This record gives sequence, C-alpha cells and structure tokens, in this order.
Amino acid sequence: MAPGLQWYGYIPAFAVTIILLLINLVSLDDMAPQQQGLFQTKSYATIIKVWLFVWISLGMGCIAGGITIYFVQFPNQWIGIAVMLQPIIVLVSAVVWLITRRVPNNDNGDEFAM
Repeated sequence: MAPGLQWYGYIPAFAVTIILLLINLVSLDDMAPQQQGLFQTKSYATIIKVWLFVWISLGMGCIAGGITIYFVQFPNQWIGIAVMLQPIIVLVSAVVWLITRRVPNNDNGDEFAM
C-alpha cells in the first residue's frame, strides 16, 4: 500500500485554482488601443501583458510541481496521475475562459477586433 498524499501534494492544485481567478481578473478587450476609460493609459496594455505573463508562468510552475510529485512520489499510481493532470486541466480552462470572455465588436465588421 502506498502512502497517502502529503500536505505538499495539494499545493499545485490550490495554487493553480487561485491563478485561474487571477488570470481572469483582466480582459483581453482592455488591451485595445481605441478603448477609453478611467484607467486606460498608454501603458495599460503592457500592464495587462505583464500580469498575464506572471500568472501564466506561475501556472506552468504549478504544472511542473504536479509532474514532479507524480514522478518522485507516485509513479504509475492513480493519485499521482490526478496530482499531475489537475493543474494542467485547470490552467487550460483558465486560458480558454480568458479567450472566450471577449466581447464581440461589430463596428468594423470583425467579430473580434483588437
């Protein structure tokens, strides 16, 4: 019988769930240059790009942590596969959610204009 999952086995799952929320605090529509708003400045798009880069990079780190826990502690066991796949699935869903939240822009005929 294999030992159970230790406390550090939950870190990738918990962290990538928080990262999902933080990635989706911004919208890709806010990077459009024609947008006018209260907080819209020239560097606003750059701030969004840096924000997404940091959190997606940390999400990749969570995936690496899940893969490491799988190969080091639970090779060829279902619990290891679950620890490895959960951060991957949640990060992919975060990116899909970010992309699908775009608001259609019908002003110039394009469905999605940036």
